[in-house]
Amino acid sequence: MRKVIAFLLAITLVSPLFCGCQKQDGTTDDDANAIPQLVNHIQQCSRLYTTDYRIHKVVMVQADKQLETSFLGVGFNVPLGERRLLIPMEATLKGYIDFSNFSEDDIENDGEKVTITLPDPEVMLTSSRIDHDGTKQYVSWYLSNFDTTEQTAHAAKGRQDIIDKVKNDSQQKRHIVEAARQNAANLLIPLISRMGFNEQNITITFRQDFSFENLKIHID
Repeated sequence: MRKVIAFLLAITLVSPLFCGCQKQDGTTDDDANAIPQLVNHIQQCSRLYTTDYRIHKVVMVQADKQLETSFLGVGFNVPLGERRLLIPMEATLKGYIDFSNFSEDDIENDGEKVTITLPDPEVMLTSSRIDHDGTKQYVSWYLSNFDTTEQTAHAAKGRQDIIDKVKNDSQQKRHIVEAARQNAANLLIPLISRMGFNEQNITITFRQDFSFENLKIHID
């Protein structure tokens, strides 16, 4: 059986999502308590979603029936009929930063300047939707249609193909990482400022040895 997967090039960057950070009033505590409180506030973000991508894809399956036979010692295939399946689908991938293990070790503070080293960004395929109205089958009249189990299996393969495509697209991964860093900074700097730090003295960065090639992509 031969399967052919086709992609529609329609990847859209959506505005950054909000996170679960709880807004709190600025504090005037002494420096000894400022960093632990800052860690606590950032940990409240838990999973900070920074980017939202919607990917449109068409899964095309060709599973023509053939009979393997031979004549005078020569093997050949005899076509018995066509079975084709087309499944339009849309998947949502969200870039996020998980702050559950964030600690004081990720903060450098010399009194005036503060540097926050972010956890590695990750990507999760959070949802996918099959366009059932747009799903089409082209099957020879004397063959059976693709049943629900077959369609579900091909849709699952399509979701994995989306993940693999992003994993193998260096430019796309770089874009996700840069967006994650920028959007995390846009959301965290106001939070840190409320702790009494000047925005000009706040630096948001990733660990020095992090590369966009390290980006982890999961299926929820």
